[in-house]
Amino acid sequence: MSENKNFFRASAENFKKIPGSPVAYWLKGQDLFLRTKVGDLYISGGRNKTHGNELYLRNWWEPSFKSTRWMVYANGGEFRKYFGNEIDVVDWSDEARSSYESHGGLVNKKFWGHQGICWSLITSASTSFRIKSAYAQYSSGSPTLFDEHLDFSFETLAYLNSPIVRYFLKALNPTINTTFNDVATLPYAPKRQTDISDRVYTLVSLSRKDWDAYERSRNFTVNPLVAARNVSGASDESEFQLSALYAAVREKWAKDCEEMRRLETENNRIFIEAYGLQDELTPEVPWHEITLTCNPWYRYGVKVDSGQCAVGSAASDHCTLPTDNLLEERLKGDTVKELISYAVGCMMGRYSLEKPGLILADQGAQISDQWIVVSGQLVLRGKVAECVRKELQRIDCLAEGDGSCGRSVSTGETAPDGGTVCIVGSASSGGGFNSVECRRGAGAEYDAGLHELSDNGTRVVLRDGNTIVDLCSAEVLDAIASGSGAELVRRGWKDAERIDWKTVHSSLTTSHFSPDEDGIIPILDNDWFADDIVTRLREFIKVAFGEVHFFENMAWIEEALGKNLRDYFTKDFYKDHLQRYQNRPIYWLFQSPKGAFRALVYMHRYKPDMVGGVLGYLRSLQTKVENQLGVAMQIASDESKSNSERVRANKDVVKFSKAKKELDEYEKNVLYPLSTERIEIDLDDGVKVNYAKFASALAKVKALEAKGE
Repeated sequence: MSENKNFFRASAENFKKIPGSPVAYWLKGQDLFLRTKVGDLYISGGRNKTHGNELYLRNWWEPSFKSTRWMVYANGGEFRKYFGNEIDVVDWSDEARSSYESHGGLVNKKFWGHQGICWSLITSASTSFRIKSAYAQYSSGSPTLFDEHLDFSFETLAYLNSPIVRYFLKALNPTINTTFNDVATLPYAPKRQTDISDRVYTLVSLSRKDWDAYERSRNFTVNPLVAARNVSGASDESEFQLSALYAAVREKWAKDCEEMRRLETENNRIFIEAYGLQDELTPEVPWHEITLTCNPWYRYGVKVDSGQCAVGSAASDHCTLPTDNLLEERLKGDTVKELISYAVGCMMGRYSLEKPGLILADQGAQISDQWIVVSGQLVLRGKVAECVRKELQRIDCLAEGDGSCGRSVSTGETAPDGGTVCIVGSASSGGGFNSVECRRGAGAEYDAGLHELSDNGTRVVLRDGNTIVDLCSAEVLDAIASGSGAELVRRGWKDAERIDWKTVHSSLTTSHFSPDEDGIIPILDNDWFADDIVTRLREFIKVAFGEVHFFENMAWIEEALGKNLRDYFTKDFYKDHLQRYQNRPIYWLFQSPKGAFRALVYMHRYKPDMVGGVLGYLRSLQTKVENQLGVAMQIASDESKSNSERVRANKDVVKFSKAKKELDEYEKNVLYPLSTERIEIDLDDGVKVNYAKFASALAKVKALEAKGE
């Protein structure tokens, strides 16, 4: 091909080398298409087609989390490389699969349970490739390829995310659809270099960690600012400055972005040189294409005008993430909103400060499923076991003189003379533990004393020889409250009296944040109720980050939000929640027409009598408003009051009169009739179906009313 400013000359024979013979006169490296192609090494896994997505597809947070009916579903999504976009789940029951199969839509069984590489069929930007997890199925919206072993290589994933593939796809198919055939025709000669695969392993890990740091992930465990407490290095572990924690988290995010860019750039350099396209392509990745949510350039879709590494610079050169004040403020504000969302999750019992991961996330879940009452406070069952375990280890160490006190040792390890070996079991999927054993004895010879703690999420039991004690039973809880184990000794637990129950009790009830007992949280223009959402958020901040910096932390939160906390909750919180959960909210807002009454409920804790509970809050508010109206009317008519007092009172009369009318009509026409219906919901039906059952009682969500949404 020859060219000048206004004229190109290219051989027609070169176009024939490219599959489909597109007239891509600008394309270099046509001879590469005569070599091995992706399709020579990989096959299509086909696709699953439900022929009824509204019936068979959900966001993963809609059904019960432990339901085996639903399977993770790769279904396209945003521009994201290496890992992510695991939002949807598909009905994988026998009946559903039979329906797919009857329409010719069931994916071939030989591809079930295998890893692959997938991408989004439709994209407005460049195509991005990522892992299709072994636990996921996939749709036609997320084409997937596998190698001969029904797996894939990390090197292939690196190649597909390289600028070479983007360059060739532009010639093969310049539309917004990227099919398997497009990818299969790409030239690909594997380098089989371990260092490439090692870099991709790290890239996948960085992308997975980033994906799991947000509530949209099934594997989300804890908010990053809360998690940062464990690595803050604070002298007093109970006191934290949110501004300092955020600075540390933000610095770590920047380093992750820089590391991801460095690794991608090095892989790109290898491929570009191998394909001889140095004159056409550069290896550096634009900052807005570093697909980590913690990267503001990517998150907010802003292209970077400066701050790129110089073209041709060594891959080892350090290139820092550029900053923009507006983007930084936006990122800080969104991070605070995510902290608030997590706090509301703790209020609802979905999450807990004391245990990572989901706690209550199943149909009709109740507080009693996971929490028990200890001295008037709700305490996670697993925390009881943990506190007792620590006490057992402590007294064994003191009694036997164990030099390894406070650490776990390997099975079979010889303890010091007169010492104790403590074996800690592996973590369970729920984030707790399966079992903990403490053996007492001299050296490697153990006596018959054996304590075994187990927590299955429902009961916490301890075995002492042949005696089994339920640590959540009334007797044990009484012992904890009274600080005595004498009754338990009488019942056969011989070591109960050795435990310092007052220490256990203190550990259970100090710095503790309890979930809301009825799962109904008012969001009003004032703190009319003890469990008002602003009051509860303040409690959360005190428990999570301590009291010393409480006022400083609250000021930092409101500065990041750009408004006071009550304004945020009454005006913006639910809009943010809808966006976070893609218009399939897990918290539902009961709201009167103009917002005089608002109360949040958690759909996974919903029971038919919950609307009656909301009605109770409404009626209580009606009484409070009527009382305030009466006071305002009295002041307004009292000639002994100052003119300014009477003016303010008259304004209050107008305000409370309007509120009373709104509340009365909402109670009479909407909420009371609804409460008598005792509506049942089935989470498997999805938010759209269930939300509609409450009609005008809930805040309007236009996306839930749209057909086909």
